[in-house]
Amino acid sequence: MFRKQLALIAVVCALFARNLEAEDFYGDLYNGPGKTFMVDSHNLDVFGSIQNFGTMYIVEALWSEYEIQNSGLIVVLGDKCSADQSLKNYAEGIIKGYGLINSDSCIDNKGLIWSMGGSLLLNSWDDPKKVGISNSGTLRNNPGTSLTSIVLVPNVNNQGTIEINADGAVVFDCNNLNNEPNSVIKLYGGTLAAKTVTQKAGATFEGFGGITGNLVIEPKAVVKLTGPTNIVGDVNIDKDATLEIRDGTILVTGQTTCNGTIHLKGGQIITQVGLSGNCNIIREPSVSTVIADFNLDGNIDLNDFADLAVTWLQQAG
Repeated sequence: MFRKQLALIAVVCALFARNLEAEDFYGDLYNGPGKTFMVDSHNLDVFGSIQNFGTMYIVEALWSEYEIQNSGLIVVLGDKCSADQSLKNYAEGIIKGYGLINSDSCIDNKGLIWSMGGSLLLNSWDDPKKVGISNSGTLRNNPGTSLTSIVLVPNVNNQGTIEINADGAVVFDCNNLNNEPNSVIKLYGGTLAAKTVTQKAGATFEGFGGITGNLVIEPKAVVKLTGPTNIVGDVNIDKDATLEIRDGTILVTGQTTCNGTIHLKGGQIITQVGLSGNCNIIREPSVSTVIADFNLDGNIDLNDFADLAVTWLQQAG
């Protein structure tokens, strides 16, 4: 009897091991806390759902017929992690690497999704009526890499944090990226790209780098740019909205329409196409600016003395 039990256990273990290494696995796949699971010999199709609480390395393609739920670490190394239903990354979950993360329903991120080693593509475009991509966690690109989201829905609402690091980009292939109240966008020298980025009141948008697309600042919203920044698109500053520019020059390649405030704190704005609207422009020195830099252009030269002389003559006359 005991030998039969051992034989049965051996057969079950052998079948389980073979199924994990085979191209097809029928049933739900569960990877527990502290466990490591690798898809590294060939593609693995799971005809069930996938739950991960440990670590998963995806070197070859991994596909789930239903949901993928991640509360651990998923590392994608050049291939794809795909679900026919939703892909949920919970608050404690981390998905990082390069390759493709795909869901035919929705990518719901409450944790961290992070491009490392190359470009990471988030793809959810099967049904334009569905959410597409939801972020209440953190989306981040590693320096020198890009994180791109492709959806069919017209709008993506950021309700978490987006970090854009140097020599890389975070890209949203949609009509409008809404930075919702209490959410954060931080530019650390990289480029944020979308057709339109809309800043809502109560949201944080700050840093330096690049914005590719139109920038809309809604009433009572503030965008703070520190250091050199290029905006490749139009800028629209609504009434009671503020664009704050500190310690650098902002170049806007499109039309700048301002009915709110442009607050220059040791900074400058160059509007290549032009500036229109009823704009309140406030100029003041920055604590980081040398007092001799009278025109706040970052250089100390004869232009500063000329501007100083003109200002003195205007005040004296």
